[in-house]
Amino acid sequence: MLLLLLSCLILGAAAQPSCSAAVQLAGKNLAGRNPSGCSFDAAAVAGTNLQRAQLSGSSFGRTSINGANFAGTTFFNANLDDARISGANFAQAQMGDAQMRRATLNGVNFVFADLRTAKMQNMSAVGSNFAGAVLQVGVP
Repeated sequence: MLLLLLSCLILGAAAQPSCSAAVQLAGKNLAGRNPSGCSFDAAAVAGTNLQRAQLSGSSFGRTSINGANFAGTTFFNANLDDARISGANFAQAQMGDAQMRRATLNGVNFVFADLRTAKMQNMSAVGSNFAGAVLQVGVP
């Protein structure tokens, strides 16, 4: 499993289309990596640096994300359904078509993030900052 995760993070999903990681990502520096299409469902993501990473098509469903840095990250069509996110930084993230249904956000920074066409039904966003974010109201 660890080798599969390393392949996914180093080579990206194009080299390892079935990458999956039910592992701890806490405290890891994965800035600028390309694990697009990888599944990090139910992983612990605390203090992880994924700044400017390419995470399109990746899944973080049911994941607990605390204090992680996703600034400038690309999340097109990523799954964050049922995620619990606290104190994370998504400033300037590109999140078109991302699924964030039933996600719980506490103190999350979305300053200047592009959330156009993101699916956010039944999402809770207490104390989160959406200043300058691009939102499209009425998207199912």
